[in-house]
Amino acid sequence: MPFQVAGTKKGGMPVTVEKRPKGKVVTIVSNVRGDREELVKMLKAALGTGGHESAHDRVEIQGDHAAAIQGLLLRHQATTGTTTMKGVAGLKPSKPVKPDAAAEEAETARKADR
Repeated sequence: MPFQVAGTKKGGMPVTVEKRPKGKVVTIVSNVRGDREELVKMLKAALGTGGHESAHDRVEIQGDHAAAIQGLLLRHQATTGTTTMKGVAGLKPSKPVKPDAAAEEAETARKADR
């Protein structure tokens, strides 16, 4: 089963940054279901850092990469078509945009010229 990252209770992205002893910074992705190893491999390759599975639903990546990880997860969902992110606010598919009247007329005229 491919990985899936669920949103927080308030609908946010479950990506946080922790500072560890000796000044180490770690980015944590929570609420991970499915193949966590696949997620770790994808993030490590894209970010060029180390990381591992830390708990039954968490993944840790070395360094402060919260913004980059959020972007990668959203891009992964868009490119693969799978529901990588579930329960995150603002990820509802947008309604298709209707073309305006001028664009419709131009399309009709172009078809008529053929």
